[in-house]
Amino acid sequence: MIDHDRIIEVRPGQAGERRRFRRIRLARPCKLSVGPFADYRPAITTDVSSGGVHVSVKGDQAFEIGASVILAVSWHDHPTVTQGETLPATIVRVEPGDDATGLALAFESPVVVESMVPSPRAA
Repeated sequence: MIDHDRIIEVRPGQAGERRRFRRIRLARPCKLSVGPFADYRPAITTDVSSGGVHVSVKGDQAFEIGASVILAVSWHDHPTVTQGETLPATIVRVEPGDDATGLALAFESPVVVESMVPSPRAA
């Protein structure tokens, strides 16, 4: 089931940001598994919030709104991803493109963004 209160698409002509969670631009390599027995597909995050993430998957692949996925991201630039770094999510929007497909994913439960995004280092 899709929780439409968690990620709200801003349509042209609507004033202001209407998303429930603040988004942070963040590009991280990731892998996406769609379906119970699917292989992981390489992707990259483009932005992240407590309620979800936007990813770009290379190629012309078909995705279905409402499909359950597992997202594996090394948030802190580790070379491998552990089980604790995987997040169950649902596809809430599909954006077909020429070279890649954009996906808006809603996390099953809100997460603490600060635990995913490294804090800036002191200069």
